[in-house]
Amino acid sequence: MFLANVSFFSGARVQVRVLYAIMLRETRTRYGRQRLGYLWALIEPMLFVGIFFALFSLAGRPEASGMPLLTFLITGASTYILFRDGLMSCMTASTMNKSLLAFPQVTLFDLTTARGLLEMATHFTAALLLILSVACFDEPVEVENMLSATFWFFSAGVLGLGGGMGFGALVTLFPSVQPLVQAILGRPMFFISGLFFTTDMVPENVLDFALLNPLLHITELVRSAFFREFESQHASPGFVILFILAVLFLGMLIQRALRRRILSIP
Repeated sequence: MFLANVSFFSGARVQVRVLYAIMLRETRTRYGRQRLGYLWALIEPMLFVGIFFALFSLAGRPEASGMPLLTFLITGASTYILFRDGLMSCMTASTMNKSLLAFPQVTLFDLTTARGLLEMATHFTAALLLILSVACFDEPVEVENMLSATFWFFSAGVLGLGGGMGFGALVTLFPSVQPLVQAILGRPMFFISGLFFTTDMVPENVLDFALLNPLLHITELVRSAFFREFESQHASPGFVILFILAVLFLGMLIQRALRRRILSIP
């Protein structure tokens, strides 16, 4: 039993070191070539929220269910961007870092997981800076349950990670899958994932179809935990957790099944 525990902790230590090394390399490769560097990853969501806040303010958009418009947009946009960037980044992990697989310690799982973790850390930092900016320059921000809001926020990243694992393995063998995924999960998800609305605003005749989207549930759960003024009547934590576990399992299964074919590609 003792030897088994030692072996487990030794393997876990190696795993953590590998993931950290890949994340560090990804950070330098992705942001080191730009003048703004890592700051651009933080500025992008700020510009995103700022543009839509200006548009809605000019149009006289009222508060949604009592939630202040600016923080309403921050919670929705940050959650969506984390899912989108996590999915797209993880989907190209194996093709962009194929050379790293020459090292025996590095696996396909490591490449996608490292990218997913980097996206989560980056977008959580960006969301936190946005919220702190609002608190400093606009109005005080009272978070009802920060721990719960953070948990559901990160669940969007885990959903993107799971999808990226499966689609990434398929993209390596069939490159035409990538534009198809971008077309289906990119722009449509932008409009149907609750960035600009709550489920209370959705007509009854389409609500059941809208609730098939797990990202809509996640956005509602983030806002329910974040705002004292809002409590979603339709979001299901159980549905989200089961969906994420199923996507993760399927993604790892596809990655495992296609591993040898991927490694055989020159």
